[in-house]
Amino acid sequence: MPCFVKTLARIALLMIAAAVAIPAPAIPPTPTTFTVNDHDHDLPDDNPGNGSCHTSIGTCTLRAAVMEANRSASGAIITLPAATYTLSIAANSCGSDGESCGDLNLTTPISGTPLITITGAGAATTMIDANTVDRVMLISSGRSADISGVTLRNGYSLTDNGGAIYNDHGTLHLSHCVLDNNKANGNGGGLYTFGTATVSDCTFSNNNSTADLGGGISNAGTLDIDHSTITGNLADFGGGGIYSDGTLHVDTSTISGNKAVLGGGIYNDIGSVYVSASTISGNTATADGGAIYNGKVLFVANSTISANQAYGNGGGIFNLSSGAANVYNITVAYNEADSDLVFGGDGAGIYNQVGGVFNQRNSVVAGNYLSGQPDYEDCYGEIGIFGNNAFYVTPLQCGPAPNSLGDVFYINSLDELGILSNHGGPTQTIALISPSSLIGSAVGCFDNVGALLSDQRGQPRPPSTSNLCDIGAFEYNEIFAAGF
Repeated sequence: MPCFVKTLARIALLMIAAAVAIPAPAIPPTPTTFTVNDHDHDLPDDNPGNGSCHTSIGTCTLRAAVMEANRSASGAIITLPAATYTLSIAANSCGSDGESCGDLNLTTPISGTPLITITGAGAATTMIDANTVDRVMLISSGRSADISGVTLRNGYSLTDNGGAIYNDHGTLHLSHCVLDNNKANGNGGGLYTFGTATVSDCTFSNNNSTADLGGGISNAGTLDIDHSTITGNLADFGGGGIYSDGTLHVDTSTISGNKAVLGGGIYNDIGSVYVSASTISGNTATADGGAIYNGKVLFVANSTISANQAYGNGGGIFNLSSGAANVYNITVAYNEADSDLVFGGDGAGIYNQVGGVFNQRNSVVAGNYLSGQPDYEDCYGEIGIFGNNAFYVTPLQCGPAPNSLGDVFYINSLDELGILSNHGGPTQTIALISPSSLIGSAVGCFDNVGALLSDQRGQPRPPSTSNLCDIGAFEYNEIFAAGF
């Protein structure tokens, strides 16, 4: 046989062997689907693990579906038609806080990471009502859960965290949900997460942490929030809207009308908080930090902090001596300190405690005031100044930190700023009123990640190298000046 023929034969054999050796891609197992058909009863499954959602009266309840889903090695999809699903079996009435009573327990998988998906017909029509017998749901360690299109309400955690949901080292994704009127005698009136969680297009409202931290949300893990609203929540001590000692990202969201002793909107204790394209407004601290109380690492970019109040210091942001805060192109306006006129307060816009690090770049801090006093007080303490920054009046209570490389100027009138309202985009903003000195006055618009290509509303900014973008969170454009 000629040499080249032998070579071709060997190549063909090697190709065949390689094809045989490559296994076919694994096909993921198909999750089991359960459609709940009984919203009138709260009954357990009568034979958990047989793959059939079935109760003693022959129906499929939400509780029975969860019990079967817990035992599905391939994961499960639970479909909830529009209805109110009320939990009625008291916690511990089955001898322990197990699946058959109290809250809905999404238990630790026997092996792997099978996903349980609970999908409602929409938060306006699909309600899971815990009826104050317990919290609504527990996500156990190692469990992955995806919950969407439902309202979780009237949860009550009498002795523990998480009025609606306790994510105990699990992986949770919440989307298109409402968590309303839940209460915990621990942390997290609405959600307590000690794992990994993402929240998208959700509303946390009227939740209450009666004993401690996080009226709406308490985060001790990693939490990402986007396009969501946290409003009207109450914490007995810290973080009316959100308390965090983990890693928190808030993007394109609104935190408003929440109340706590420290950090009416957000209390960052020993973690890292990143806020972008968001509005924090109308929150109240009965001590310090109307919008934000920061004790560790804080980044805020392209965001508006307005109309918050503190009975003490820092109507907008209070930065503790242990805090390191960096803000980029934010608007801090019309916040109030010493709002109760009792113990006094300073830094209506920004208060930086001695020893803390607070750096701001291309931001406007204006119209912030102390109650009962004729003068404005935008800031207090040392502020690191970078880029070009604007204040309303000479901030006699604050001065540039030694590391400052930027400049400060003072706007002539608050008429250069509008009021907090809808000017397009997903969150409310404060518009610039032409001819404002803030227009085109920033120096290099970027944050800790890179160039700011758009403003808080998503409207484009000029290239950062052009030094033509506007100071603050709002980029003036005549086309969008009227809010269209």
